[in-house]
Amino acid sequence: MRSLTKFALSAMTILAAGSLSTQADAVVLTDSCSLTEIVPNASACTGYFLGNLINDANITAQHDALLSLGFDWDNNFAAAEKILGTGGASSVNFATPLSGITYIGLHFGGGGLADLNNGTAFFKFDAGSFTDLIQLTRSASSNAILYSTGTIGLEEVAPVPEPATWIMLIAGFALVGASLRRKQKQTVRLRFA
Repeated sequence: MRSLTKFALSAMTILAAGSLSTQADAVVLTDSCSLTEIVPNASACTGYFLGNLINDANITAQHDALLSLGFDWDNNFAAAEKILGTGGASSVNFATPLSGITYIGLHFGGGGLADLNNGTAFFKFDAGSFTDLIQLTRSASSNAILYSTGTIGLEEVAPVPEPATWIMLIAGFALVGASLRRKQKQTVRLRFA
């Protein structure tokens, strides 16, 4: 009986350890991203993760990285705007106009950098009213992806109307209702001679 219990415990431990580490787990490089690596500056970033995660084989790693920035991505890689092969450009120009809270991913290749060789980082920033150009302060850019722009993240909530707004709304409905009711009381009277 004892050996059966030990066997069961060992099997459960092995299964638990196997389920914790999946192939989609991304390895974080020692070099961490900086909020000033893009202009407009990021409000949050995560990475650098080893390798190019900007592809449809690393959906889970992308989702987890974006979730850590407060964005619950729908994992629709086909719908995300991608710029593949930026060729070390110092800026990224997405076709989609950027506004409000925006989430992007950037992959940087070797390009002679001692501190970063083949890493991907994810950024959250406020694009403001409208912009389409993001300046990069690192060289050796390789790929870029736009996950979302003009969105509300998990920690951001749409504003709730002030009490004065509610009062004005209710008063407006009351006035409209009163005017409709008054019109109904004015009935047409016919007189016959």
